[in-house]
Amino acid sequence: MPSDSSYNTPFDTSTFIIPEEWHAFSDLLGGADTGLLFLREGVIVHANATLTGQLGFTEDELAGQPVETLVAHTAGTPHTETEDGSRLLLQTKGGMPKHYLLIANRIDTLSDAGCVIWVLQPVAPTTQEEMEETAQGLSDMPHLADHLPDLVAVCTPDFAVRYANRSYRELVGEQSADLGRLIHDDDRPRALEALRQSTPDGHALSVSFRLRRHDGIYRHVVGEVRNLQTQEEIGGFLLNVRDVTDDVHRQHDLESEKKRQLHYLNRLLRIAQHPHANFSSALKVILKSAVKALSTHRCAYWDVHADPEKTRCMLAYDETRQNYVEEQLNTASGASLHPLLQRVQSSEHQLVVTDVDQDPRVAVYCEYFHANAVKALIAMPVQHGDGDSGVLVISHVGEARAWRRDESEFAEAVAGVIALILKEVERVRIEAQAKHFARHDRLTGLPNRDSLLDQAKDIFPKMTTKANTLAAFFIDLDGFKEVNDTLGKDIGDELLKASAMRLRNVVRKNDIIARLGGDEFVLLAINLSDMRIADDIATQLVDTMRGAFSVGGQKVQISASVGIALYPFDGTDLETLMKKADIALVEAKRSGRDQYRMFRPQLNDSIPPAPRSGRN
Repeated sequence: MPSDSSYNTPFDTSTFIIPEEWHAFSDLLGGADTGLLFLREGVIVHANATLTGQLGFTEDELAGQPVETLVAHTAGTPHTETEDGSRLLLQTKGGMPKHYLLIANRIDTLSDAGCVIWVLQPVAPTTQEEMEETAQGLSDMPHLADHLPDLVAVCTPDFAVRYANRSYRELVGEQSADLGRLIHDDDRPRALEALRQSTPDGHALSVSFRLRRHDGIYRHVVGEVRNLQTQEEIGGFLLNVRDVTDDVHRQHDLESEKKRQLHYLNRLLRIAQHPHANFSSALKVILKSAVKALSTHRCAYWDVHADPEKTRCMLAYDETRQNYVEEQLNTASGASLHPLLQRVQSSEHQLVVTDVDQDPRVAVYCEYFHANAVKALIAMPVQHGDGDSGVLVISHVGEARAWRRDESEFAEAVAGVIALILKEVERVRIEAQAKHFARHDRLTGLPNRDSLLDQAKDIFPKMTTKANTLAAFFIDLDGFKEVNDTLGKDIGDELLKASAMRLRNVVRKNDIIARLGGDEFVLLAINLSDMRIADDIATQLVDTMRGAFSVGGQKVQISASVGIALYPFDGTDLETLMKKADIALVEAKRSGRDQYRMFRPQLNDSIPPAPRSGRN
C-alpha cells in the first residue's frame, strides 16, 4: 500500500492488510493480549481486535480519529517519538482509564502502508500517580451515568435514594426520596423483596415494577438491582432499570389484537365446519371476520360475469364505517374494476398487491383504487358450481401494506369458506327443489296428488272438532284434448299452465288446489260456514275458464266441468269425497259440460264413473 502524506480521512480498514509478521512480533513481545495501534501523522488508521475489544470500541469507530482522543487527558498528549517502555493511560469508550505499557514504537517496514505502529500491553497501575489517575476516572462515573438513557439510582437498605442520575430525576421529579413510596402498591412487595434478597456479592437480580412519574402516572420499568453495600464508593443497592411502558402497551395491544383475531378465526372455523344455506347471513360473518382478523379496512365479495351489467357486489364490510355497504360498478371509477375482477377470475390465482401505485399489474385500474383510497389489496377467485365464480377483494386503505405469506394464505382460506357456503347453498337448493317436485306438479307448480293426500291427513282429523264443513271440487277441462291433439303438446302445456293460473286466482287463501294429472284438478275448500259458499266457488270456477286463452300466438277457447261433494254429508275422508265428486263431475259433462253439479245419493246407481281417458 503506497504511502500518502496528504491522507487525513478515515482509513478504509476493510482493505488494510496487517502482515502476519506484525501479529507474530506482537505475540513475541507481549502475548495474546497485546494490542496493535497503527498511526499515520497522529491519526489512527487501524487497531487490532484485541485492543478494540479491551477499550470497548469497534474498529470503524477508531479509524480516522486523532490519537489524542484515545489518550486520557491526565497522561498528556502523546506523540510518535514515545519511547519503548513508556506507560500510557488510554480511556475506554465508557470513559474509564486503562493503563498500557508501550512495548514497541516502530515504523512499519513490513508493508507499504507507511505507518507508525504501537505495540501495547495492558498493565495494572503501580505508582501513586497512576492510582490517583484511575481514581479520578472512577470519580467521573456519576457524570457518565447522567448521560445514560437508563434510570440509575443508589439507595440505602431502608430504600432511601442517595443518588439518582438525570434520567431518573427527570422521570420522578421532586417526589419523595423513598423508593418504596414511588413503586405501585401492587408491585411494591415483590420489588422490595427483590432488594432484600440481593446478596452483597454484587450478583444482579431482575426486577420489574411500575414507578410513579412526577405527574402521578405510573411507568413500567424493568432491569436489575445489585447489592453493593460492601463497596465503599457505592455503599448501597445499585438500581439500573429502563422505561418499557411503550413496549408494554404495544405488547398489550398486540395481545388484544391476537385475541380479537383468534375470536374471528374461530367464527370462520365454525362456519367452515358447519356451513349453512343462509348465504347472506354467512357472508356477513365471513367478510367481517376477515377484516377483523387481518386488521384491514374492507372486504367485499363480487359475483363476476362477462357482462359488466350482471357483475355486482354481493356484500362488503367496511371497518371504517363499522357497517356493511354495497359497491357499484355503474360509476366511472367502478367500471375500471370490472376488467381486474375478470382477470383474477380467469387466472384462478391470487393477486397480492403491496402498493397499487407501484405495481404495474394494476396500473390501469388505479381510477377505482384512488376513488376509494385503496392502497393495497388481495384479490382471490372463488370457484363454485360449473363454471361459476366470484372474486373476494380485501382492501387496505390509506397506506401501502406488505402482506405476509400467512395473510395471503388466510385470504385463500376465506375464499374457500365462501366456496363451501355456496356449495351448501346449491346443495340445499337442489334438495329443496327435489322435495318440491316430489310434492308439486312440474308443469303448473301446483301441489300434486301426494301433496294433496298429505295435507288431507292433517285437515280431516281436525274437522270433527269444528262445526264448519268442507267441499271437494273435481275439475275437468272441456275441450283440452282436442286442443292438445290439434295444436300440439307445447300449446297444450301452455294452456294447462294458464288454466292453473286462473284456478289459483279463484282459490281462497287457505284452500288447496292440486293437479291430479292430465287436465284434472281437485280443490279442497275448507272452513265453509254456509253451504251456499260451495255454489259460489263452483260458479267462479266455471266462469273463470270461459274466457279465451292466448297461448303460443293462438286464441284457444275451452271450458270446465265441476263435480262437488260435501263433508260430512257425502263422506268423512278424502278418498270418499273425491269418488263422489267424480261421479258428480260425470253428470255435469253428460248434462252438456261448462257447468257444475252437486253429488246426490241417487247418482251412485244411475251414473257409473267414466274412464279418465274418456272424459272429453
